[in-house]
Amino acid sequence: MAQKIVPRPVAAQPVAPKPVPKPVVPLPVPATPRPVAAAPKPVAAPQSVAKAPAPPVSITHPVETAPEEEKKELTPEQKAERQAKQRVVRARTMSTSGAPVLMLSDINGHEAEYTIQVLVENPKRGKSAERFAKYINGGTVAANFAVEGGPTALDVVWDQQHDFIRIIA
Repeated sequence: MAQKIVPRPVAAQPVAPKPVPKPVVPLPVPATPRPVAAAPKPVAAPQSVAKAPAPPVSITHPVETAPEEEKKELTPEQKAERQAKQRVVRARTMSTSGAPVLMLSDINGHEAEYTIQVLVENPKRGKSAERFAKYINGGTVAANFAVEGGPTALDVVWDQQHDFIRIIA
């Protein structure tokens, strides 16, 4: 017995009405033409200004110069105080809490003078977490740099800026 295939009726879909275009209205044309701007007048060439002749230079009388100030020699205490002030001035960036951050240029050469204080538990992931875990709390910056696989100089600056560590002079 063969079955007859009967097509199903297709539901009629609503058809959106086509938009009616608006008629194009031409712009009004003025009865009189607009005036045309006059051509610019030519500018006269600047006349050369005569300069006064320079006074003659006397070779027999050399130009006198101001005596140079002698540089003062600073005592070691004055030098240390000056360097400390410069380091404070260079602590130009702030951590998230507003504390000044010592930059690499401030620490460079003085690693043994600065101590690292760890403020938080390890907040990092991946390789940086491994380096953070190797901080020696209370150790000097030099000691922390000496640890194999320990924090780098850039880690120290980053961790200060985010209040993970503090460097104490």
